[in-house]
Amino acid sequence: LRATSFLLPSRSKRFQLVLFALQELLLMISALQIEADSSRQLFYMSTVMPFFLIFSTIGYVPLGLFLGVACPLHLGCWFLFHGSFSVHLLALGLMHCFGALMVYLLVEEAELENFNVLRKLTLEQKYMETMHSSLQGMLSSIFDASCICNEEGDIRCWAQSSHRNDEALLSLVNVTSLLDLSLDPKERESIIDFLQRMSVKAASSTERVGTLTLKLKKAGNPLEVQLTGIKVPRRSGHRSKAELESNEEGRMLIGLKVSQ
Repeated sequence: LRATSFLLPSRSKRFQLVLFALQELLLMISALQIEADSSRQLFYMSTVMPFFLIFSTIGYVPLGLFLGVACPLHLGCWFLFHGSFSVHLLALGLMHCFGALMVYLLVEEAELENFNVLRKLTLEQKYMETMHSSLQGMLSSIFDASCICNEEGDIRCWAQSSHRNDEALLSLVNVTSLLDLSLDPKERESIIDFLQRMSVKAASSTERVGTLTLKLKKAGNPLEVQLTGIKVPRRSGHRSKAELESNEEGRMLIGLKVSQ
């Protein structure tokens, strides 16, 4: 953001002010070369004022330099153009400076608001990354593997514990749907009932945790897989119709504990 101190301006700020002064002088001299008074006034007002407002919008100079250098430069060229000094001309020149100052302050306020929003988003992103790392470590210590799925059992992603990497677990985390954990119709029906119970729990109460134990066979070896489901809360606030209809709103965290 623009600094508001009265310290010695940097090279870029001095360069901007020099260009501003040259522009004001060149436009004033060009206007004075026009013979007709009305055309001369029209040319000056239609070139100098837009340039002054543009400078107040994109000129990256502190407020002190804007009021102490840019505005007096504009007033000086304004009086030189008319070749006289009067209260009427002073009032009009001050109105020019006041309008440019209002634009300057509005741009400053918008920049500050944008900075605060970006800062808040950055802090929130860092917080979410920290929470994600903490949650991932916690899940890794509790479950052998975990996944995110929707209410139909379609798996979005898997996360496997680092302390277990056997073949039986690998055969489980390769599936793309919870229903694919077993080919047995009864076991698949149990998984469907488990997902439905999780949806009912989340919709009717604050209880969002459910469990299911499956007895499977992988590579000829019997496995006991305990599923622990946690319903992810729906996002609060305004949501579009497409978001409301999306299955992403019905996400669940499923933890797997495997024993032989």
